[in-house]
Amino acid sequence: MAFTKDDVSPFRFVNGGQVQLSDAERQAVADEWNEREAAALTQYAESARLSTFDEATAADATMQEFKAMTAAQLDAWWDANVTTAAAVIAILKRIVKVIVRKLL
Repeated sequence: MAFTKDDVSPFRFVNGGQVQLSDAERQAVADEWNEREAAALTQYAESARLSTFDEATAADATMQEFKAMTAAQLDAWWDANVTTAAAVIAILKRIVKVIVRKLL
């Protein structure tokens, strides 16, 4: 919903008195409301995207193993298990499948 100046009260209380706002001032208030709403929607969308990613990775055993590892454990696992181009391709495929099938 986009706010317009018509959604803003033409009056404000300032220092105990009522002041009438100009159309430009009312539009400025509506613009601020629109900016706040857009920021909130962006934050909500990002939160939903991250939640979807967490759900997608939770369903994949390999991704869960990776998430549970410390950086040192991941480095050690990588050094021990990813020794050929085929192994790199297999891991990359797994990650891409999680992203494409679960997120996109």
